[in-house]
Amino acid sequence: MSVLQNITFKFNCIICRKQIRQVFTITRIIFVHGIGLDTGEDYWKPWSAALAESLKCIELNVAESSFDGVYYADIYAAVNLIDISHKLQKERFILQVKNNAREDMYRQTPFHQRGQIEDVLDNGSKLFGQMYHYFHDDQVYECINKRLYDKLASVEDKVHLIGYSLGSLISFCSLQQRRELTGKVKNFIMVGCPLFWLRHGMKLRADLHVKPTLNHFTNVAGILDIAYPQIVPRYVEGLDEQVKVTVNRYNPVKGHSAYFDVKTSLNAIAEIIKKYYHE
Repeated sequence: MSVLQNITFKFNCIICRKQIRQVFTITRIIFVHGIGLDTGEDYWKPWSAALAESLKCIELNVAESSFDGVYYADIYAAVNLIDISHKLQKERFILQVKNNAREDMYRQTPFHQRGQIEDVLDNGSKLFGQMYHYFHDDQVYECINKRLYDKLASVEDKVHLIGYSLGSLISFCSLQQRRELTGKVKNFIMVGCPLFWLRHGMKLRADLHVKPTLNHFTNVAGILDIAYPQIVPRYVEGLDEQVKVTVNRYNPVKGHSAYFDVKTSLNAIAEIIKKYYHE
């Protein structure tokens, strides 16, 4: 090989490496959990292991180091232990959540089936009413949002942000409040979003008519999920896609809690990630 050919070859290799780096941009997958479960700081590790398997099945190998999670359960635990000043307001909030949901459910349910609604209202309002502090306590709101901001600021990579349950609403609010960070989020996926129950609280913290990200925005909704996530498009503007999945055919509570245990939902999330992974 001549000197000129050798130089040309090395130059082409450099160009090729640059092109590969541009096409296969390093990506992080970050989870934001909900509440109501026994959540430890490493909650995201079994979720990421299960999701990595689904990604591998569609020929997308994602390193363990590419996953991470935002943790805030300790903030909620501390507030619930020491703050009794909000007890009455929290009880009123849970009652309001229940009454608002009842109005919508009764409006959409035939009269002869309405007797089945009360159990759903009791369970749903108690579960999602626990989210009171995020909407009505400024300090809790700011502290939790900061956890997400710090996580996004700590990575240079593009992010697939997966918000589960309350985590989907936290991510929505946080991204709207700090628009300069939304460029890092190439793909925002809401999973089991409880907006149906908490839309009145959300209106205090976010504008549901404004898309929370500059990029892709997807809602993953279990068909039988007590959060009623399939109704999200009725209240939120800017969704690029809604993906309906069956998490549990018989139990709406398990249909909410098992998104990262069931192949149908894991595979759906994996497909969404793969669609935008190399952008």
